[in-house]
Amino acid sequence: MLKNSTLFYRELRQNCEQLRERFEKDETILAVLQEASETLIWLAEMAAKEGLLYLEEAAKGERVSGLILGNELWNMIDLVVDGTDTELVETISWKRYFARNYADLEGFLYLVYLDSALNIQCGEEMHRFRQEIAAFMPERICEKLLNDRR
Repeated sequence: MLKNSTLFYRELRQNCEQLRERFEKDETILAVLQEASETLIWLAEMAAKEGLLYLEEAAKGERVSGLILGNELWNMIDLVVDGTDTELVETISWKRYFARNYADLEGFLYLVYLDSALNIQCGEEMHRFRQEIAAFMPERICEKLLNDRR
């Protein structure tokens, strides 16, 4: 899906290496990742049920704005809702990522948001979307996401 998948995975790996030890030991980081994962799944479910236009209001709400880099997620979702070409969404997002020099937890979340926004844009099937979000997460969160099918 990502045009620049090599760049994506290189940056993802670098951010994960910075977070590796903290992933399993820091309950605050686990809570942040859990909340972000659940919000992304919720956005995808709302897009599937209500359509992409519904996300325009949903992404402005407290659930998204309360996330770390929630404004960046909102910007990505806004591009998707506006019908921006997938490659342009990706290009603009990469420019923001590098201009703001995101790293560590912020870098990791930004990349998860980017991947999720593009998957929402293409209408990814919910079971697969949930698996993709879970694949990014530490084991404890991954298991919960895969076992928590509503």
